Amino acid sequence: MSEQINRIEQLLIQFAQQTNERLDQFDKRLDQMDKRFDHVDSRLDQMDKRFDHVDNRLDQTDTRLDQIQIQLGRMEQSQNDDVISILRHTHDKVSHLNQNVTSLKQDVEYIVKEQSIIKLEIERLKHKQPLFSSQYKNVLDDH
Repeated sequence: MSEQINRIEQLLIQFAQQTNERLDQFDKRLDQMDKRFDHVDSRLDQMDKRFDHVDNRLDQTDTRLDQIQIQLGRMEQSQNDDVISILRHTHDKVSHLNQNVTSLKQDVEYIVKEQSIIKLEIERLKHKQPLFSSQYKNVLDDH
């Protein structure tokens, strides 16, 4: 019986050694997998940092675009105000020119009438018919 116990003891020791060897091999494989996962984790961390950097840049870009939009709105409003003021100024100048043209037209009409009267007087003088210039002077004064 002692032989059988020794034999069982040796088998148990041998089984324990084999189990320990297998567990050691399994531990080595797990360590190798951990190293691989550490490398993958490192790469994922780098990717996360890159994504964070890209997110920050996108946020900055959004902020800048918002600022540009606000500036464009101000410029557009300012431009509209400028266009309106230019149109008003142009309208005022055109109105003033119209007044000048009207005055000039009246002056020309007066000069034409006066010239006609002078020509008429000259023609009558040629025919020796006296003309009462006071009659025609009244015509000129009416205008």
